[in-house]
Amino acid sequence: MLYPYMDRGDLKTSDDLNNITTSGYYRIFNGCINTPLDINFAILTVTNSSLYISQEIKTVGGGTSSIYIRTRSSNNLWTSWVKLV
Repeated sequence: MLYPYMDRGDLKTSDDLNNITTSGYYRIFNGCINTPLDINFAILTVTNSSLYISQEIKTVGGGTSSIYIRTRSSNNLWTSWVKLV
């Protein structure tokens, strides 16, 4: 088994976060589909267990940073993004 939090690379603006479900971390440049807001640069961390998937976005740059999180359960529906910080 590979280390679950390995670097999964850069996402493109055409990538849909609803489809990013493999555990690991990804870099977001200039946004993606289904992000919580317009993003210039962020790190997406995905955790995939047998029942739930969580996505956490940490935005970086512009003098501010924020953290957003959402989950998907076995019914395959994503929750809304929640801003933590």
